[in-house]
Amino acid sequence: MHACDIITANFSSRHGDTQSLRKVYKNAAYLASDWPESIWQKWLEFERINGNLEDIELATRRILERREHWAKQAVKEKPEAVVLKHT
Repeated sequence: MHACDIITANFSSRHGDTQSLRKVYKNAAYLASDWPESIWQKWLEFERINGNLEDIELATRRILERREHWAKQAVKEKPEAVVLKHT
């Protein structure tokens, strides 16, 4: 999350602007480069408190897409670091 996103999120949460805050989380979920898991977790917490079932499902789908993207990037960058479990 960029500094301006954090400021926007703090302002929006204090003033009850859930639509703006939802946009911040959606953008941050895609743009985060450091610790995206923490942003994803906060987005899901936000939707559980402020959203409805549809909002939670949408956030979950988008987060899963981003996790898949990150996993593919990790394989491309460091294939030796990825350990696959055989079941």
